[in-house]
Amino acid sequence: MSLCCDVRQCDADDLVEYNVADASPVEKDVKASYLERYIHSEIYKRFPAMNSVVRSHYSDVLPYCVSAGFIYSKVCSAIPSQIGGAPTEPLYNLDHAVILMQGHGFTMVAHGIGEVVYQVTYTKGAAGKQMAALTVRNAYFGGTVESKVGVEGGGRIKQGRLKMEGEIIYLNDKEAIDAWESNRQ
Repeated sequence: MSLCCDVRQCDADDLVEYNVADASPVEKDVKASYLERYIHSEIYKRFPAMNSVVRSHYSDVLPYCVSAGFIYSKVCSAIPSQIGGAPTEPLYNLDHAVILMQGHGFTMVAHGIGEVVYQVTYTKGAAGKQMAALTVRNAYFGGTVESKVGVEGGGRIKQGRLKMEGEIIYLNDKEAIDAWESNRQ
């Protein structure tokens, strides 16, 4: 794992190896590092078949981290509140590849570096495209106010309900899995 530096600017001297058991550095006298190493450690303990974990705060994905959830079909129950401490039994089958962490970016898990780099790139691009689609949808269809609007001093709306027009049709679970598998090939 890289020390406290942007991974795009680090070199071999900025990489530190940690023990999976407790996220402590393998070598003594190591410079300070990210606290996220504890998240990595818990995920590696929970999913021993996984060899790559990435934590990120890409601005394109952050709006989707308002509430915790999952993207794609792959890492079961791996949100930090659910992975605290060593699990009684490691899991080998994943349900989600990308974990949205409420107010704290997102985490990706994969079998190897190539797969996790693909996931990072695809997730960043997909999130940007989704945001653009939502913006266009809202600009095209707009919305209508369905109730009385209460306004405070300075014109700030304190109550009211807006109904959005039009509909976005998302992929169902089967379509999402098929798309993921075809992209992996």
